[in-house]
Amino acid sequence: MRIIKKHKRIFYRPGMISLVCIPLLCVYFFYKNDVFTVYCSFSFSFIEASVFVEKDIPNIRKYKDFSFDNSELSEQNKLKELQVSLRKLKKDIDTINGIKIHFGKKANYAVFVEVLDILTVEDMPIYCPYRNDIWVLVPPKPKPNKNRKIIPLMTCGYYEANKEYWLEMERKAEREKQYFLFKKYWILFFGYFGIVILNIFTLIKFNKR
Repeated sequence: MRIIKKHKRIFYRPGMISLVCIPLLCVYFFYKNDVFTVYCSFSFSFIEASVFVEKDIPNIRKYKDFSFDNSELSEQNKLKELQVSLRKLKKDIDTINGIKIHFGKKANYAVFVEVLDILTVEDMPIYCPYRNDIWVLVPPKPKPNKNRKIIPLMTCGYYEANKEYWLEMERKAEREKQYFLFKKYWILFFGYFGIVILNIFTLIKFNKR
């Protein structure tokens, strides 16, 4: 009596794991190395000593002191308090008080960058970096000038009239950012597509056999 055994067909083909795993490894590599992080910069300069003394910066306001002498993680609560104080100072247009930010010898560089970022986010009108301190103050509200001619919607009208131009500039900036990523990591993209093509040809050849 002849016994016929049935064998289950396995649909796995060599190369399938590579085609699935490599994209995931590439994405993991990109996020691990902060490839998708957009880096920005802005101009920054210290006030000259002669101007600092002439304007008598330390005595024109009653300053609230914020002293940083540790790492960014240790100073998180103080940084949040600083941001709240800056926001209130600007909102109230406080021309009596100000804020003095001091960096000690053990202050981390990341704390300095975080403070600058807070000043930028809150759009503080005046802050004077001098030596190890930053003096922040708000100028008085300008008095209305009755003789001044007001041209309404001048800026908005300019933007609307050139709206297509600005949109095109934004699209151009986005294309340049994508090109920068490809240019910086072109070898990874090239290697990945090379392996994919090699696996496809290998699978076709294996299936023919």
